[in-house]
Amino acid sequence: MSERARGALFNMLGPIEGLSVLDAYAGSGALGFEAVSRGAASVYAVDMDKKAYKTITENIEDLGLKQSVRATRANVVTWAKNVDYTFDLIFADPPYQDLNPLHLRALASMLAPGGLMVISHPKDYRTEELDGLRLVTQRSYARATISILKAS
Repeated sequence: MSERARGALFNMLGPIEGLSVLDAYAGSGALGFEAVSRGAASVYAVDMDKKAYKTITENIEDLGLKQSVRATRANVVTWAKNVDYTFDLIFADPPYQDLNPLHLRALASMLAPGGLMVISHPKDYRTEELDGLRLVTQRSYARATISILKAS
């Protein structure tokens, strides 16, 4: 996600103080780190890429965020099915070739009631099809679209 889109996303979300956040497909961890800088209580960053995981863990150490950010190197869907966590806010920015509704449903099942899920996806992807989630807003930036959905 571009820096411009990330800034616009956090403006759309508004206050996130005290929220528990999952940064799925975390990559560099930028979304999670931004969430902590804006007051999120905790962030769990998950990515299966070895280089991404190394970058995230180094940034956690360098920024002194061991108390608020945890990182796991794992397949996001497998991890989601094997833990018993719930989150107030979930960021899902998967590689577009891996954008699978079943994977997004697995992540959505981790949302607390009233929680928000942010999905970055190609413009032609239909996010309205996710069960139990209502589309709140959707905005396009260059070739990507950001959809924010809310759990019932």
